[in-house]
Amino acid sequence: MIGSPPAAGAERVAAFAAALHEERPPDEVLATARLLLLDTVGCALAAATAGGYDGVRAVAVEQGGFPQARIIGSREMVPGASAALVNGTLAHALDFDDIHPTSSAHTSAVVVPAALAAAEASSAGGGELLDAIVLGTEVAARIGSIVPAGLHERGFHATSVAGVFGAAAAAAALNGVGPAVTTAALGIAGSTASGILAYLDDATETKPLHAGWAAHAGVLAVAVADAGVAGPPSVLEGRYGILDSFLRGTLPDPAARRDAAAAAFEDLGRGWRTLEVTPKAYPCCAFMHPWLAAVEGALGGERQRGEDLTAVRAALPSEVAARLAEPRARADAPASGYDAKFSFPYSLAALLLGGELNLASYGTEAIADPQVLELARRIEISTFAQDNWSTSPRGEVELRLSEGRMLTMALDGSRVADNALGAAAGTEAKFHANAAPALGADRARALGEAIAALDGEASISLLTALLAPCQEGAPDHTEAPGGTR
Repeated sequence: MIGSPPAAGAERVAAFAAALHEERPPDEVLATARLLLLDTVGCALAAATAGGYDGVRAVAVEQGGFPQARIIGSREMVPGASAALVNGTLAHALDFDDIHPTSSAHTSAVVVPAALAAAEASSAGGGELLDAIVLGTEVAARIGSIVPAGLHERGFHATSVAGVFGAAAAAAALNGVGPAVTTAALGIAGSTASGILAYLDDATETKPLHAGWAAHAGVLAVAVADAGVAGPPSVLEGRYGILDSFLRGTLPDPAARRDAAAAAFEDLGRGWRTLEVTPKAYPCCAFMHPWLAAVEGALGGERQRGEDLTAVRAALPSEVAARLAEPRARADAPASGYDAKFSFPYSLAALLLGGELNLASYGTEAIADPQVLELARRIEISTFAQDNWSTSPRGEVELRLSEGRMLTMALDGSRVADNALGAAAGTEAKFHANAAPALGADRARALGEAIAALDGEASISLLTALLAPCQEGAPDHTEAPGGTR
């Protein structure tokens, strides 16, 4: 698709973005982009219904400005960058949004809100929106994967550090700027890259803001670059670039950084990281999903009784245990529903006793259930060292039952557990479960059909209109393509 790659990674991305106008991604990739958009919007609608982060929405509305884009789950319109901030925060608020396994980045929670805001502000067509989502996803996933789990191991959040580049790339494509401005925007975005894992120590809810702020910063970076401000083309591999500043010691040699950045984009336009992004089956930290899915698969959704479980043991890589089971006293008795989403003992106990894990599993009543908390305390956790814990997790869960039976669920290093909702039908069912409480079943169905019909130059106005609930007291006459309510 593209000839000789430019020297800098940002320039390579800009050239690829320009080439997308002439040669679009394959149909399979575009179909995946529709599903990622569907899933992300559904997660944001569920968060809006739950009332989380109303303060972020209120700040965006109070600050005002020219109304360009819609806040998901609301009838309010705000400037594009403000919409990206709120919608990115909502998309990541319930920790139910998708993840790119190799990078450990929640790519869609950043890229989709930035792309939606930029598309609505520029009156882009459905095909342009999909192309931008693919572009942003490719950029964020590739940058986050240069050193798999390297950002997380150093206390940085890959979703925001890598995601801001994806947001900027997507917004640049939708604003129709050329390669020079796109390169500058990526350079500017790098100076806003941020996000630390301090929330793991006290369950304060800064993590969703990482996605919102990255989406916001990406949109603003394009506006600033388009106004004539320059950004460093070597923002990735240069001295004091992202690879040096955030991963210092991993790639200390300048040539190694250049080679790593070049390798990240080597098959850009031929291989598609977008196809690797996987919707979540459970509304909790993705690092525990392989163990949860192994248990659910073995038990087939069957509920267990606490008294029947004489022992529950789990073996986890030390990096997973450090994030999700330590300090043990807090992991056994989460202080809030958000805290519980990062507790392996609680989540495993809730799954064993409830037969499933859903949004209700992390509600106020659920996290106070004495039977779940008692079982969580009884779960024995052992740890072991594993270098590639984020991409090929290993471990096991062992259940000893009162009648003497023992069940062992071992992980073989694959991530098939994360692909439980990889099929379109699973993602669509999850979307309707998330969106219907916010919009009503008919309007949610119409929104799903509007997303499925995205392509070409057709306006996205129906889609964005359906992101808001029907005005109270007014009949819902909005129809999706084909006339279906």
